[in-house]
Amino acid sequence: MIIIPVQPTQSLSDTPSFQLRDIPFECSNPTYGSCTFYADCLESRYHCGQSGYPIGYGQHYCEAFTAAGSKFSLQGQEWLAHTMHCLQAALVPEATGEDEATCNALADKAFATHAACYVNNGLCELFPTDWAEIVTIVGWTLFKSWDATKSTFQAAGNCAALAAWILLCTTLNNRNLCPSGFD
Repeated sequence: MIIIPVQPTQSLSDTPSFQLRDIPFECSNPTYGSCTFYADCLESRYHCGQSGYPIGYGQHYCEAFTAAGSKFSLQGQEWLAHTMHCLQAALVPEATGEDEATCNALADKAFATHAACYVNNGLCELFPTDWAEIVTIVGWTLFKSWDATKSTFQAAGNCAALAAWILLCTTLNNRNLCPSGFD
């Protein structure tokens, strides 16, 4: 456990005081293969609720990808572990208090990290079967919000093969190549 000073607060007497928060070690160093970072480090700090980013998106999809891990190729499983860790590590400043944010700002920051974490961990080198599994898990939520849509297109735009695959799936509706939901 790490104890860090939090920003000064104003008391009723207008005298600044410092609060100390106990920061679990996991919040400054997310554990590979774990999804508890979202509830224990982000939701416990921001209280965004069940539909907010920490629980409604971060933890939800972390758990969904973890549950489907065996459906990925070995390369896909490695990508999955590194990407999940990258997404959590990118939010350490928000989890530890180094950066202050609202729930909306936290979601904006989180979505802004998705494309880089996906691509930098090898999204472009995955097999189309792994891409299909990603789309099967995430489904149309890729396009439910502007931030999610933007992250999707940023990731695909950095990966010509993935962009071509998405185009083929949306135009040809090839059941052997693409998951359901592209029609």
